[in-house]
Amino acid sequence: MLLMSKLAFSLFVSSFFLISIFCSSVSHASKGDCYVLVTNSESNSICSYKLDKETGSWIFCDKTATGKRPMGLAVSMESKSIYVSNNNSNSISKITLNPGDGTFASAKEIIPTSKGPLGLCTSKDGKFLFSVSNEACELQSFDIERSEVSLRHVCSVSAEGFPQTLAMHPKGQFIYVPSSTKDKILHYQFDTESGSITLISEVPAGERPTALSIDPTGKFLFLANMDSNTIWAYKIDPENGKLYPSSEIGTGASPEGLVIHNKLPFIYAVSSCSEELHSIRVDKEVRRKTILTCSLSQASGPISDLQLPRNIVASPDGKFIFVLQRSQMLGEDRDKVAVFQVNSETGELNPSGGFEILEEGEKCIEIFEVES
Repeated sequence: MLLMSKLAFSLFVSSFFLISIFCSSVSHASKGDCYVLVTNSESNSICSYKLDKETGSWIFCDKTATGKRPMGLAVSMESKSIYVSNNNSNSISKITLNPGDGTFASAKEIIPTSKGPLGLCTSKDGKFLFSVSNEACELQSFDIERSEVSLRHVCSVSAEGFPQTLAMHPKGQFIYVPSSTKDKILHYQFDTESGSITLISEVPAGERPTALSIDPTGKFLFLANMDSNTIWAYKIDPENGKLYPSSEIGTGASPEGLVIHNKLPFIYAVSSCSEELHSIRVDKEVRRKTILTCSLSQASGPISDLQLPRNIVASPDGKFIFVLQRSQMLGEDRDKVAVFQVNSETGELNPSGGFEILEEGEKCIEIFEVES
């Protein structure tokens, strides 16, 4: 789900690009079409695209209105719903997607939230939705399953430090929220029956922690720290979800986003102050082993100073890596997506072209797979 979310896919609102690192894909036994969801903060809308699994290209399907300044995405295939956080209207839009052709249903619901909602994710079983709000500094829980008409608010807990994204542990009991102005990670546990949330611990992070991702096994969490130019790795206690710092990996200036490959021992990261894409190979103990860099311009063409990378997401099958680049030239938004194909044996990236997205505003991207 980047949705891959997420995915939805920077963490200060002035340049917030959330690719859904949390819930970046939804996997099923019987796999079918892949769809890409993209929010557009200036036009207050969301677009859907069908992902070509062979070429990595996106084929436009549909567009529909959201609330004001949509900034976060989550997908619940169990309820066949898309949830969009509307940062300026303090609400979540619930939209139905037709999995057959990627079009949106016309009917939409608007659910009130605390002030400034951004990051979203769903529980592993699809019963609950979680939202972080940067202005209210809260983490909220909503009941999906036992709400016949709309989401039912379960609880709100404090999440200090300008929270803007979150990640769900694969086992489905623990939530992690970077506190970007307090330089720490907030670790919560939630009750899988009631949806209530409890703060368990606070763990030190680097300077201005932003994007985070958990490996598919649930053993490690990786966190990008924008002002200390690092990615920190943490071991996760499988019993209580507590984090223990493991290692530190240097990156380019201001790492903006990262994604973990779902099959290979690689992390891919982009920095907001350069056009480099880092391929970081790690061993079982998460020690820095190999770092390879490649130029985004190899895939998407020349890059200007106003068109640097913002975030990164992977296709659910791990075949492609997509990097979002945003430019503001002559008063126009001309966002590019650079496409890289992943070598299934070495994890190296091969430039595979790029394309423009002409919708206006910051974007959250979620990629997910539906049942055939």
